[in-house]
Amino acid sequence: MSVSLSAERDRIQRQVDDLEQSLSVTQSELDLLSSETDDSEDDEDDLGQSPANLLAQKEKIQTAIQNLEDQLGPHSPISVSSSDSSSSSDESDLGLTESVDSCLQLNLVYQQILQETLNQLETLLIHNQR
Repeated sequence: MSVSLSAERDRIQRQVDDLEQSLSVTQSELDLLSSETDDSEDDEDDLGQSPANLLAQKEKIQTAIQNLEDQLGPHSPISVSSSDSSSSSDESDLGLTESVDSCLQLNLVYQQILQETLNQLETLLIHNQR
């Protein structure tokens, strides 16, 4: 069972990484932003890397993670599933039984991925504000 959880964690981590890559800036862009003066606020908005935009990107990633959890049906602690047929197919796709242990383990995996992602985004926000 831990192999299935590990595989699912890796799959979700890849999806999160893909989302981050599509929303993130490169290190050279971060260096460029940090070297600009504060009086070029309009330039910062043009690049789309203001703190407000980074917070919006953070929200998009959180929404994407929430959507992933919703798609997994009963394995998500905050999921509200409207059809039982889709949740049972989700369970069979993952190869997990619907037990308290498997739900808690999957929840822990999601929390770890979410925490790692939030930490990375906070680091980018702090770096961008300098």
